[in-house]
Amino acid sequence: MKLDKEEKEILDAYEKEDLASIPNVKQERQRYREYAKAALQKNKRINIRISERDLIHIGGFNLEVCRERASLRKVLLRVLCFHDQVGDKP
Repeated sequence: MKLDKEEKEILDAYEKEDLASIPNVKQERQRYREYAKAALQKNKRINIRISERDLIHIGGFNLEVCRERASLRKVLLRVLCFHDQVGDKP
């Protein structure tokens, strides 16, 4: 496995037993658990309308499969990923 510079420094410090525990470790763990939980929480909903032409343009969607099997969430993720690749080009 290839490690970057920061990862190598951490591994070296660990192997040399040169790491020290921080004060209030339990509180810090809980704080970072809460950060992670908030970052991964999917509690917002959105509505989107998109033309069939745009869906086809996004990646050759098979619209029948899209209508029957794919959830709107999957369609939206594909749209967002496509937007990421092309940027703000009209």
